[in-house]
Amino acid sequence: MSNKFVVASILLLLFFQPSMAWSIPPVPPAKIGGTVTVDGTLITQETDTGYTFVVTKQNGDPYEPAAEDMDGLNDYDFYNIDIPIYDADEQPGGATPGETAVIHVYEDGTELAVTSPANGEFLVEESGLLTQIDLEVTTPTPAPPTPSPAPGENQPPKADAGPDQTVDEGDTVTLDGSNSSDPDEDGGIVSYLWTQTAGSDVTLSSAATVQPTFVAPKVDSSGETLTFELKVTDSGGLYDISEVNITITDNGITGFPDADYTFRSSTGEDMGLKIASGNLTRLSSIDPNIISDTTNRPQDLIYGLIDMEIRVDSGATANITIFLSEAAPEGYVWYKYDWTNGWQDYSEHANFSVDRGSVTLELQDGGFGDADGSVNGVIIDPSGLGYLPSTPPSSDNGNAESDAGCFIGASAYKD
Repeated sequence: MSNKFVVASILLLLFFQPSMAWSIPPVPPAKIGGTVTVDGTLITQETDTGYTFVVTKQNGDPYEPAAEDMDGLNDYDFYNIDIPIYDADEQPGGATPGETAVIHVYEDGTELAVTSPANGEFLVEESGLLTQIDLEVTTPTPAPPTPSPAPGENQPPKADAGPDQTVDEGDTVTLDGSNSSDPDEDGGIVSYLWTQTAGSDVTLSSAATVQPTFVAPKVDSSGETLTFELKVTDSGGLYDISEVNITITDNGITGFPDADYTFRSSTGEDMGLKIASGNLTRLSSIDPNIISDTTNRPQDLIYGLIDMEIRVDSGATANITIFLSEAAPEGYVWYKYDWTNGWQDYSEHANFSVDRGSVTLELQDGGFGDADGSVNGVIIDPSGLGYLPSTPPSSDNGNAESDAGCFIGASAYKD
């Protein structure tokens, strides 16, 4: 139960003993204090065996400076905590009056369960006010030991969704379940299943592979966290689940309000991408200088090559609009490269906007624009903006396959 009252010198003297040396905070704190009852027994300073108290935000984040009592109960058998109050200039890490905060109670580092107030939650009062909050706490019951499996009995696998990651919007993210394991010598893991549980929806290259990919979506300056769950199942039907968080940060690119994704080319130019049909599962910027094949190679590839992997229904067509940082110069056209056909003028399936500030590509699974040439629901598209002189340089095209395989073949979709 809470009783609010204005700070007065007599209450401060009783409940909050001042130290010998102290400094006035930039904004007076809101103070809380009170008795502590653990498992039905009122704790006193004499029976305080290592209790500490911490107040956090409702989401568990700490206040700055910390709101805590690490010294245990005072001479009046009270805990007491100063909660810093928010001030944009002096105390940006403080609490806002009226917000919900949570008090945590620990005994020798082990957190106890606060039952009153419920879940330890209370409302932060105004700066300078003192609130008495008497705590009722219970000691958690230890979980019974897990019995050892009988000899020969199937044991569950161990899922590992990989470490949390922080990436920029427009980056290709690889989820990694390769550290999942199964203790049984026979059988082992037979299936992986990824499920997104939080954040803006994205499309995985495959939900049933060990290391699927997706492209980080567009975010604002505050960013966003996406959460994925990995379920691994063994040959006996036992399974385990692991979770991973992917934090997406703003890449600072502006000027493409219609784009679904923003990214930077291999030449450092800002670009945008809009998917009218199909789902983007990989996006990378390629330096064309790694390709030694110069037959029909365009000059001045302003943006390098843009390598995309797009998921569609088998045999379907994808439509992708690429936004340029500057209008495409006259005479420049869209080129593709693949290990079978080399460099190709892709003008037949590339339409520039009137101002030449964007180009829309049409790509067909297993057909035009698909570098893997297979009707498999996956379109691989390395391409870029360039200019071909009237007399192309002569060169040997024999290295096309090996060069392109460095960046395209290695990323091609595999079931």
